[in-house]
Amino acid sequence: MNLGDNLTAFQRWSSAYDRFKNASNALFDASTALCQSIDSSRVNLTISDVVEQTLLQIYNKLDSIDTIGAQIARSRAMLYRTVNMSATLVPVNTLPSEVLAQVFMHSMPELEDSLGEIQITHQASVIASVCSRWRKLSIATPSLWSCINVVRRDSLDHQRYFFKLVGIWLERASGAPLHLYIRDAQRPDHAERELDLVSLLKPWLPRIATLHLYESSLSLCESIIVAFFDHDGDVALNKLDVTCPGRGEIVPLRERISPFSLTQPTSVLQGLNHLELGEMNLDDLLDFREFVVILSNMRALRTLVLQALMFFDEATGEYPEVTLPDFQKLVVRSYSSEEVLWNLVALLRPGPNKLVVRLSSIYSNPIGTAAFFQHANVTVLSIDNLVAGGISGLTQSLDNCPHLQSLQLTMDSDIRGTLEVLTKEVQGGTVARCPGLRRLQLVTAHEMDSLAIEQLKKVAGTYSLTELDFNMHGSGRGPDDDPDTAALVKWLCQRVQKVWVNECLMDPNRY
Repeated sequence: MNLGDNLTAFQRWSSAYDRFKNASNALFDASTALCQSIDSSRVNLTISDVVEQTLLQIYNKLDSIDTIGAQIARSRAMLYRTVNMSATLVPVNTLPSEVLAQVFMHSMPELEDSLGEIQITHQASVIASVCSRWRKLSIATPSLWSCINVVRRDSLDHQRYFFKLVGIWLERASGAPLHLYIRDAQRPDHAERELDLVSLLKPWLPRIATLHLYESSLSLCESIIVAFFDHDGDVALNKLDVTCPGRGEIVPLRERISPFSLTQPTSVLQGLNHLELGEMNLDDLLDFREFVVILSNMRALRTLVLQALMFFDEATGEYPEVTLPDFQKLVVRSYSSEEVLWNLVALLRPGPNKLVVRLSSIYSNPIGTAAFFQHANVTVLSIDNLVAGGISGLTQSLDNCPHLQSLQLTMDSDIRGTLEVLTKEVQGGTVARCPGLRRLQLVTAHEMDSLAIEQLKKVAGTYSLTELDFNMHGSGRGPDDDPDTAALVKWLCQRVQKVWVNECLMDPNRY
């Protein structure tokens, strides 16, 4: 083959080689691209696997956390049970429910202190707010809710809301006797209030044992008491207190269209053992004869309190005696209508029980005074305003008090004359008018002169006193200021167990 042919063949081979080289490069590039694509796919697959594995670990961790959380919750509940168990170990919580209920009842104020304390929230609500056990127990103890103060609120809406609370308290009182204090001291501008109150109380009338009407309108007093009279069945009412009825009202009750009288069916009042009337004109309700008739039907009466009571009717004519076999206490404190009231007192015939008598004065008529005391077993006697004109009445009274144990005299004047009444002269000498007297209290606005002091020594020497109390309100001088008083105290301390001067107990070792 010649040179030209060889050159042509070389050119052909070279051209083919270039084509192969290009094809090889293209294949290499394609292979490289494929490898890169495969590698890229492999990388993406690895990330997905990692993410999947990570999520799986997270789920497993969450399951582990949930398991640990459940264990913590169980431990927390166990700790709380332990805490609650330790609370039950507090001494008061270890008491049986019956004993704890008794503790609650004894922690409540006395009836006299509870009624009249104006507070909107019931006292038992404080106990009920301590814990769930105390709440359940207090609600299940009716006597905790039985004392209820019903007061007038400042608006009709507030009054209605308050009546709802009263209704709840009445229901919680269940079968316990109810003790109600009703005060309505404002002008009766809303008759609707009174109607709501009477409607609220009517279902509970049979269980009302104590009813205190203070500064309530005459119409409200009438409506409530008439509701008792209209009740068909027995009632538990044993204490009735009507004080300051109709304060500020001008129209007397007897001038109303339908006048009210307490001489309704007397069976309603037969169970009363405590009747208290205060600061009122009784003529607005009934006349003297009607009042005597009412008292004569209260044979269960034990306490009669007449405070600042006014009677303008004359007590003339014959009246029946008022027999009170269980009578124990008489309080008459009125500085007007004295003669009428003493005519009433003279009609009382107490039984053999020991009797406490507290009077604003001794009636100056000895006959009227003795008419009561000669039928009474008076052991405690208190007279607030003893004037010279009442000394004769005091003498008659003490002569009829052989069992008198305590005597309190508030003297306006004539201290010596009053002390002379306590002793009497007989053939054998001076004797005690009331031999059983053990406590003597003397209150005066004047200083005792030498004659009064000698008479006091005579009284102390005649009686076997265990306590002597003399209070001179008009003088601030005590035994430390006055040698005569110091000598008197020294003499008295040698003969009397307890000596009080101006409300101070004397030390017998000091004088």
